[in-house]
Amino acid sequence: MLDNQMKAAPYRFYRHCTIDEDGIMTCHAGSGSELNISEEVFEFRLRDMEFLNWMMRKARLEGRKIRSASLDERYFDNLLNYKRFQY
Repeated sequence: MLDNQMKAAPYRFYRHCTIDEDGIMTCHAGSGSELNISEEVFEFRLRDMEFLNWMMRKARLEGRKIRSASLDERYFDNLLNYKRFQY
């Protein structure tokens, strides 16, 4: 059950995001309750997104070319079918 919740949260979050031509991601959801995830998880995902955006901006300022992620069906399938490392 927890494993399914761990997969559902990023799926639900990133389904509400877009990436612009500069590779900057924007989340169009306003709260965790809107996505049926906890506010803690929502805030964690927002912080993670902002860090990735910071890295993209920094790389561009330094003249480095970085390919941004694609929020396509393959990406979403991978989120749902992710296999956790087993100890």
